Amino acid sequence: MFGVEGIREKFQSGSFKKEAFIILLFFLLAFGIRANLTQYDLFFGFDTYYHARVVGEIIQGTFEWNETHAYWQMPGIVHTNDTLVFWLLSAAIYNIFTLGSGFDKDLWIQFVKVLPALFGALTIIAMYFFAKKTYSKEAAVVTALIAGVVPSYVYRTFEFEDDSLGFLWLIIGFVFLARAVKEPSMDKKNLINALISGIFFGVMAWTWGFFRILPVLLGGYFILALLLFYLTKRDLVKPFIANMGISFISFAIIASLRDGGAWFTKITYDVTTLLGLNGALALPLLIFAIVVFCFFFFLLKMSNEQQKAKDSVPNSLIISIILFIILMGLIFSLIDPLGFFNNKFFGEPGVLGATIGEEQKGSPTFFYKYNLLMILPFIALILIPLKILQRREKEHLSIIVFLWVAFSLFLAFYKLKYTY
Repeated sequence: MFGVEGIREKFQSGSFKKEAFIILLFFLLAFGIRANLTQYDLFFGFDTYYHARVVGEIIQGTFEWNETHAYWQMPGIVHTNDTLVFWLLSAAIYNIFTLGSGFDKDLWIQFVKVLPALFGALTIIAMYFFAKKTYSKEAAVVTALIAGVVPSYVYRTFEFEDDSLGFLWLIIGFVFLARAVKEPSMDKKNLINALISGIFFGVMAWTWGFFRILPVLLGGYFILALLLFYLTKRDLVKPFIANMGISFISFAIIASLRDGGAWFTKITYDVTTLLGLNGALALPLLIFAIVVFCFFFFLLKMSNEQQKAKDSVPNSLIISIILFIILMGLIFSLIDPLGFFNNKFFGEPGVLGATIGEEQKGSPTFFYKYNLLMILPFIALILIPLKILQRREKEHLSIIVFLWVAFSLFLAFYKLKYTY
């Protein structure tokens, strides 16, 4: 009874009402920008027509897995279940709001225009809570504002396709993961939060094929955060491993139910394709990765030792980090002209790449294809490591943000469609 009263008091408090009002404003802002496209008769994007047709067939009960025109990327092949949750949820929303009155093509067209805006606006709210849990309410406000209006993400939520919904499960999963590992422990609350995060990550696997970025982000975070805890507060190592283990295992089980575990093999293929590994580059890139890892290990160890003597980070360390970030930027700038990454992953060949903008490389038009907001990820890649080194284990969640920003920037540099 006390718990119910506590919840009631929280909902009736002035601070809750104020925050709820702010969240509502962000929702309306994000939804309004995206729903502006509803004024046009036609849909936005090519793939929208495919997904609209499939969901329409599901609503009518005429959907079949086998057909001759399943998708432009795989003509004559059956539909895949990569987007099954996206299809079923969209059909369910239509049936709920129409009270199961049956399929109406004109009405369904309006749903197709509105649903991506709805999914995108809900994702912005999830971003608010992730930033709030990771940092503060002030950071949550800034995060929701930028994510709500940034053109690259607005663009991805104009279209009625899987990624308009896939991000929602990703961010909700991050919210619960942050709740589980912000202060790692083996208590019931943290373990349940870890399990819920894995479930949402698993739902993402049934919604959007690009869920394979998750093992990259979670794996990188696990390694670096574990290293940070080992150097600073070793009693957190075991509970951190337990929380992360529950999250990842539950995700892996749900994802494997979709394709029998083939997603893991696809990740290996993605990484080798992404890096253009043709045998000649495998060893140099492996050596480079080891050097980078050792460098970060050295920085963390040096920071840990020097902060025992004084609270501030030494200027030499700050300069070293900034120079390292600049060096990494120069390396990536030089790699593309040398053709190391000249493969299909970084731009479709032929007519498809020449006629569809998002299939082209991002590097040739990187600094004038996007707006001034592109400066933010570069600033983040400098400030986040400094913040981690200053607050050490208290700032370990920033590693997720750092990897997320770095990976997104890397993808956007090489292909316009990855401007997430």
